[in-house]
Amino acid sequence: MKIFIIVMSSWLSTYSTTGKPMMSVQTSDDYKIDSVFNYNMTLLERFLKDTRTDSTLGTMTAIHVLEHMTGITSSGTMTYFGKVGFKEEDLCKWRAWYAKNKGELLWDPKYKVVRRKSY
Repeated sequence: MKIFIIVMSSWLSTYSTTGKPMMSVQTSDDYKIDSVFNYNMTLLERFLKDTRTDSTLGTMTAIHVLEHMTGITSSGTMTYFGKVGFKEEDLCKWRAWYAKNKGELLWDPKYKVVRRKSY
């Protein structure tokens, strides 16, 4: 009887994790969108703490991605190669927009980028 109970509990726990996802569970596209946003925000936050942590190309790319995701431009200077520089206020604006409007984003599997639904 003990073996039966152990087997049943193992089976039920496996079934509940492999069954259909509930509404509160993230889809793989939501996970990708979160990953892209968090990666770029982390890169910029680390750069604010220590300017030696990243190259200019990395921050320029992160700024570009976040501007296109949110539609909020940073306060940096536009150069021939892209936008250089940002302020902590830019990070706050991007985070606030993302928390409020995350549902407006979708994952484009063809180009493997995050896009706003309004495009």
